[in-house]
Amino acid sequence: MDILKLHNITFSYNEDIIIENINLNLKKDERISIVGSSGCGKTTLLKIIAGIENNFLGTISSSKIAYMPQKDLLLPWRNIISNILLPIELNKGDLNKGKIKALNFLDKLNLMNYAYKFPNELSGGMKQRVSFLRTIITESDTLLLDEPFSALDAITKEDLQHWLLDIIKDLKKSMVFITHDINEAIFLSNRILVCKNKPMNQLIEFKVKKNITSTELKELKENILKIIREG
Repeated sequence: MDILKLHNITFSYNEDIIIENINLNLKKDERISIVGSSGCGKTTLLKIIAGIENNFLGTISSSKIAYMPQKDLLLPWRNIISNILLPIELNKGDLNKGKIKALNFLDKLNLMNYAYKFPNELSGGMKQRVSFLRTIITESDTLLLDEPFSALDAITKEDLQHWLLDIIKDLKKSMVFITHDINEAIFLSNRILVCKNKPMNQLIEFKVKKNITSTELKELKENILKIIREG
């Protein structure tokens, strides 16, 4: 069953077409990544799905979604627990229940000692974990993640990729992940959608095998790179 479906999405900015007649579907518990060259419209497409960009043509049907941008955007004057609870506060939800859930998440992720610290006291990797917790506290079925690890060093990035995959599987969430990193896309995804052209008018799909061999991995990366370079 599709929990997210885009039909003929077209988006223009200052009369320039950015996205043209794009279709996309996402099933429950599925993880897809969208890759492509800079400026191909990946982030714009994610913002359309998230409801941030509204001036588009086409239709979108979805279950509840949550969006995590590239930067953590933690509020420096609020402590960590208050930052995590911000979506519940804005939606006038139950803050007491939300706080219990947030503290449980922090405890599970070995971040309890940072609950009442402030963002400037955390490392980049910790900030991204907190930003992710703020995203999932909404109990959305689908998570939209826009290059959340792009600014991190290689070791921290790899650690967070494993951490993210474990959390996504454990919570049985679906995910749309934007990245420039093909290795990251392959590791995190069931399917990879590659932007073929500018403007974005076609997404070429590749399925990622569960037990992919080194030969298959090399071929998959080469095929994806070829499309990106030709685009």
